[in-house]
Amino acid sequence: MNIISERNYCLWPSYHVIYEWEDIFAQNGFNLVVCKNGLPDRTVRRIRNYIKEKLGGTFRYNGRTYNFRWILDAKVYRRYTGLNTIPIFLDFPVHMVEEINRVTKELPFYWVTCHDIYLKLKECGSKNVLFIPLSISDKYFTGIVPEKKIDVIQFGRKNSKLHEYMMEYCRRNPETEYVYQTENGSLTYESTIRGNVGKFDTRKEYFQMISSCRVSLVSSPGMDNSRDFGGIDFITPRFYESAANYCYMIGRYADNQEAKSIGIDRVCPNVSSYEEFERLMGSYLNSEGFTQKEAFDQFLRENVTSARIKSMAEEMKKMAK
Repeated sequence: MNIISERNYCLWPSYHVIYEWEDIFAQNGFNLVVCKNGLPDRTVRRIRNYIKEKLGGTFRYNGRTYNFRWILDAKVYRRYTGLNTIPIFLDFPVHMVEEINRVTKELPFYWVTCHDIYLKLKECGSKNVLFIPLSISDKYFTGIVPEKKIDVIQFGRKNSKLHEYMMEYCRRNPETEYVYQTENGSLTYESTIRGNVGKFDTRKEYFQMISSCRVSLVSSPGMDNSRDFGGIDFITPRFYESAANYCYMIGRYADNQEAKSIGIDRVCPNVSSYEEFERLMGSYLNSEGFTQKEAFDQFLRENVTSARIKSMAEEMKKMAK
């Protein structure tokens, strides 16, 4: 079994979490196959991808070797058709359900990381689709609570309701520091105490920042019209990363089967009012140390990447019977 990596030329920060998962796959029996850089013939690669996206095609399996590949966005799936590939789809627009169902029929199985999409594919007739939630790389499960210097952070795209709640909390408690992205997608952050605190566009900088925060505000992208995914919603890496850094969490997320399957409610209250938000925030910021370590450790043990690999192996065995 191989895990195919594009780490030599896909350098955007969003890909780095994928490469962390790949490393854990490599530590658990998979051969890590890194695609060549391709920098000298980048134009050739772009032309090839353009042609494939126009011509279409289906996914293939040669009956001998499983080549797993994380595909960040299902919209570019055509780049990987015709190859011996078992896709693991991340971002998956709901309008592509029928198309992906059609082009994966020849595979023994394939994976999606959104349970709502999994259900849509099953409804569409896909018999070989499997669901695997996202995870946190085992390397981040250290069992050590980092030193906390910042009160509250909302990393990445802001949830409007959580931002509204937090700004009201800061108005009532002006000594509280809240760090948030200035504009969605800008990677530049603002502090209610220190003003502009700079741009955080590397994985290392991101983890240094989130590890220093006591409370992390997290949300699923379908909540409060944050993003339009056509009625589907899912748990993002921010939840897992906040847990790994022992940040208290306050969230707004869909209480769907995916959220239930990973037990996110054990470590992240799902708030529906400012009063509830204020009570939790006061409790977390005034606590001595981190008081939920046992619950967070259990959540992490169940949701590290190596635990997902075991689940995938069990699912593959079932499909083979």
